[in-house]
Formats: sequence, structure tokens, C-alpha cells
Amino acid sequence: MCPYCLTYKESRGEIKLTFRSGRTWILPGLALHYIADHGWLPPRDFMHDVMHSEIAAVAEMKILLIPIRIGNLGNSFRVGDTPPGFLEKLESMASEAYQEEFCSS
Repeated sequence: MCPYCLTYKESRGEIKLTFRSGRTWILPGLALHYIADHGWLPPRDFMHDVMHSEIAAVAEMKILLIPIRIGNLGNSFRVGDTPPGFLEKLESMASEAYQEEFCSS
């Protein structure tokens, strides 16, 4: 359940995205909802990875740094506009990551 609008939203737990940039981001399953419905503005580096980097193939996922956790919103959070196409691209990447983690054998 979203703590801000108290509306039930389906969540898949956490989304883990590892990019060829070498960064791994972990965000809550409600991150797409936070962006679309509450205007949450993710960190600039994360938006850059989504827009300009590719997800690393499973074989390439060598965590070079400690994963960066984002999107666990507190009482206040930064709001703003994301780049055009950001939400759609993030949704596609999250779906791809979910499929890789839970549906491949």
C-alpha cells in the first residue's frame, strides 16, 4: 500500500537494476507509482542510467560498487519532472529485470 495516497498498489517487492555503467540500483516496487502519481524525482545519476545506459546481461553483473538504494521515501521527498520517456523506459527495464529474476530457469 502506498503510504502517501493510502491506495493499494501492486508491488513486486524491490527492483534491482544493474547497468553497464557499473552502477546497481535497488528501488521499491512502488517506485513507478511514486514517479507517476506523486511526482517523485529520482537521483540524477539514476535517471541518466535509465535514459542512456543499458541493463547489463546477467553474465556481466559484477557488482563493482555497493548497490545504491533509492525510493524509500520519507516524510518529504524531492519532486519534479522526469525526462520524456523516462517512466516508460523504467517500466520496461523493471519488467525485464523481474522476468530475468523470477521467470527464467
